[in-house]
Amino acid sequence: MSKNAIKSVVNAVTKLVQKFYPIRLADKSWDNTGLLVDSSSEEVQSDEIRVLLTIDLTQAVAEEAIRKRSNVIIAYHPFIFRGLKSITPVDPQQKSLIRLIQNGVSVYSPHTAVDSAKGGVNDFLADGISEGLGGETERIPIDPNPNEEGCGMGRLVTLCKPAPLTSLVKNIKTSLSLDTVQVAIGRNHHRETLISKIAICAGSGGSVFRGVDADLYYTGELSHHEALFFTESGSSVVVCNHSNTERAFLKVFKTQLEQELQGSEVIISDSDKDPYQSTVVACPDTDYVFLYGGYDELDNLDSNVYLLNLKTSQWEIDDKHVGLYREGHLAIYLGDGNVLVFGGVPQDEFPETATGASTYSNFKKDSLMMIYNVMERKWQGPPAQLLLNAPSSRSRHGCCLSEDGTKFYISGGLVNSVPLNDLYEYDLTTGIWSGPIEFTARFDHFITVLDNKLYAMGGLDKDMNHSDRSILYYNFADDTVGSIKIKLDNSTITSITSFSPIDHETAFLDSLINRNVKLKICNTEENDIRGLQLSYTNLVDYDFITIFGHSGLAALLGEDESPYNAYSFHWRKPFVLSNGGFLYILGTQRTISPRESLFGSHLQHQPLNSDGDNENRHSSDQRLKYLLQIPINKLGISRLPYKYSSSSPCGYGKLLDDFTQLLQAGKYTDFEIQMFASEQASLEYSDVPFGLVPSQHIESIGVHKAILAARWPHFQRILESGMFETLTNQMQIPEPSSWVRGFIWYLYTGEMDIENYVKNSDLSTFGGILVLSNLYEMPDLRCDVLTVLNRKLQYFNNTSVDNLIKLWKVLLVANESLLLDRTTYLLKNFWPEVSRCKEFADLPKNLIVKLCQECSGPSFNPLDGFRNSLLTPRSDRISVNSLSDEETPAKIRNNSPFLKQSPISPVRHNSMDPLSSFPTLQSLPDEED
Repeated sequence: MSKNAIKSVVNAVTKLVQKFYPIRLADKSWDNTGLLVDSSSEEVQSDEIRVLLTIDLTQAVAEEAIRKRSNVIIAYHPFIFRGLKSITPVDPQQKSLIRLIQNGVSVYSPHTAVDSAKGGVNDFLADGISEGLGGETERIPIDPNPNEEGCGMGRLVTLCKPAPLTSLVKNIKTSLSLDTVQVAIGRNHHRETLISKIAICAGSGGSVFRGVDADLYYTGELSHHEALFFTESGSSVVVCNHSNTERAFLKVFKTQLEQELQGSEVIISDSDKDPYQSTVVACPDTDYVFLYGGYDELDNLDSNVYLLNLKTSQWEIDDKHVGLYREGHLAIYLGDGNVLVFGGVPQDEFPETATGASTYSNFKKDSLMMIYNVMERKWQGPPAQLLLNAPSSRSRHGCCLSEDGTKFYISGGLVNSVPLNDLYEYDLTTGIWSGPIEFTARFDHFITVLDNKLYAMGGLDKDMNHSDRSILYYNFADDTVGSIKIKLDNSTITSITSFSPIDHETAFLDSLINRNVKLKICNTEENDIRGLQLSYTNLVDYDFITIFGHSGLAALLGEDESPYNAYSFHWRKPFVLSNGGFLYILGTQRTISPRESLFGSHLQHQPLNSDGDNENRHSSDQRLKYLLQIPINKLGISRLPYKYSSSSPCGYGKLLDDFTQLLQAGKYTDFEIQMFASEQASLEYSDVPFGLVPSQHIESIGVHKAILAARWPHFQRILESGMFETLTNQMQIPEPSSWVRGFIWYLYTGEMDIENYVKNSDLSTFGGILVLSNLYEMPDLRCDVLTVLNRKLQYFNNTSVDNLIKLWKVLLVANESLLLDRTTYLLKNFWPEVSRCKEFADLPKNLIVKLCQECSGPSFNPLDGFRNSLLTPRSDRISVNSLSDEETPAKIRNNSPFLKQSPISPVRHNSMDPLSSFPTLQSLPDEED
């Protein structure tokens, strides 16, 4: 194939785009439209046209295009604005550029040509808002192109018949497939005010609307002061988020291209989404959770502080700090209501004054670090002397406190898109910075300190590779740097969600109840049903354990007793509270048409006054109004109350060694525990009084009352009540010997390494100990057993399916829905081996039927509905709490994590009119401030 033939693919797409949206219509004074990347190459032997449409060309979109074998990307926003002095893989954007060229993917950006052209995005918005309202008397460009009639920026529409504001808002939401929009009702307007003249501008309309007189201004975004100006002037405003006014147009663009490119592939990106960066920090000695910061690449930033009051389940908004914003920053809680925010200063965003950067009360708005007090609702900046030897301002870095809370560490991050490899220490008691120390070039990573070592986990390295398979550490004792490979599993549970690094967001958290355990929470993009995955790494043995994917979350929620469906939510912002030992995740609610749902019927929360007729709409309630609460110890992560050394001659470890020897020797015992000698005996004599069981089927073990009384609350109650067992010094536990021996071993040693004490132990043995832990209400034992079973199932292979079936039988009575869910999933994966093994053949008929149903029915597929037959009602399952509807802010995709519910519905905001209070939600910098 000649190069000319190959070039024809790019030429064909370029000519077609310019047929609809001529490049001469673009605003070349600032915009960069046209063919930005031409990857025509003789090595790319294909004349097929495969086009991927997107609003923003991010790394995720680039990887999606390569994965789907697209050869042309049409990106609405140009991803190259300024001249490039060099092209290196160190810069994430330039690395995408290199990857696209290497894979033969060209890039075209039409941007303002689409804004200006007839039939472009502004006409699309005008068509949508005036649909079914009796037509228009006039539609003209607001800023007309002098050389092309009917073309230009924005549109000014005059309706034939004035229409009520409510009807216009309904049309906007329908045409853009949105459930919520932002509405600011003008002075002397109300919901039914008749609107005649509408000013329209896709994206950001502030500059286009200047000097334009209209009853209603409809755009993607406006600044605080712009929106306030229009409402005070007696006009109303509808704002839908910058990209929402553009992204819906991609469907029109797709149809236009498909009609001309017969037989070619034109798809809309699944990875294209609006970025926002905000930080959530729990404040455990207060009632609040702190959320702050974020902006998009279009320079809309949010300076509000959002505080979740956990007592009232309501959001409280502090909107008094105009222009004090951050993105890519990190925050950490210091105690006494103080949250320290470091870095993330958007350097280009602060207007310069004659004396330097603009100031905020007693400190500069671009200060490297600042403290917010959640009780006083005040920001405080550091004196100049506390910034001596401080690190450079950066974004997407790692930060943590020392174990005693006296030191603050900063690692890596980005400066001008270049990853840093430094490590700094800030002494919170003296205010002195130390460093830099050469560590690791990472960003978007997590750091934590344990036993005089600082560990770095996750994130991206200097080559933009995801660092999921190793942990780096810095040893403070000898100033050395080391690397540890994480023990990864065979993906038995990961396969449920099968995340790839480019399609999910990851957060690491300290578990707080166990200093060795670090949680990892992954969630996919908003419309990805795979949803949530929870795992953890133990920094003692460096095991990586997956606890559950989204189907496991469904099992834990338990739809038989909960009105909530796990797949109805998009879980976004996690945090942990040590008091109570809970993991919390803030979420939004998806709204999926029953006709589109993969899961059958589920709870529908129709937004107030929203259009319920549009069954094909696929969108979300963007308010962060749901809180997922998970008891950490229910996940098999036990509390670690103190450290001990097994080498100490009189320490805790030595004491356990002495207890172990005492049990194994069987000396000086003063009590006897009786049990069934085998599992078969326990089944055969399950309905026979224990005293009538033949002696050859009974086994006994000598124990020490003092040790059992100290370690086993149930045994202590027996002794205190003077029950019959105290007279005979005997107690019956009618369960198999392996279960009971493992249980006794734990009482003596506090460990689950039972193999040397319990003969022929297997998975079902640990399942039996789990049954006893629930029966005797021993949560620490339960956590330890769950940890062992999770690890064993993580590395399970098909050589021991008999043991897996035995564990499944035990779990049916163990009241452990999550573990049962995981075990059943493995049985289904290894079904050929399972169906041929002896243990399966020996199952009672009712259990054979049950197992076949669970492993063959479609209901078990993690992408289908819930498994009613697997779930047992429990009072200690995780819960989903709905935050109060009143004063519940929501996520604004492009900058703020929140937006008010559509003001067409009555949301109260103190005594203020909630509809006219919209501008306070976007406090942007302004010269007047």
